[in-house]
Amino acid sequence: MLTAAAERQFDLILCWDISRLGRSLQDLVQILNDLQSMKIDLLFQQQGLDTSTSSGRMMFSIFGALAEYERELIRERVIAGQQRAKSQGVKMGRRSKVTDGLRQTVRSARARGEAIRRIAAQCQVGIGTVYAALQ
Repeated sequence: MLTAAAERQFDLILCWDISRLGRSLQDLVQILNDLQSMKIDLLFQQQGLDTSTSSGRMMFSIFGALAEYERELIRERVIAGQQRAKSQGVKMGRRSKVTDGLRQTVRSARARGEAIRRIAAQCQVGIGTVYAALQ
């Protein structure tokens, strides 16, 4: 988008929500400064903000700060939930595809001297899964 703006392909950017434009207030202000230096304004559908006016730029800063605060609250809650789940013994992440049966099949095939790719094809798993089963 910024490349197209530098090439003067447009003079107004319509954005759905201020939180969709940047991750932090610093990012938002930087984007706004870059666009203003190119004489390009922003219009936000959800908030009804237009940065071509001084009041719109002020509200942009306020809503940007609130959006950053909201993201940080969500992040803190997610981390707290993950820590609570871990303390209760919940394993995080993807489940391993390596079952005891697969591990035995892979090890016996490898002991017979079969190649990793051939074992993966026979077991219908990826090469990484075969390596994981060998460990």
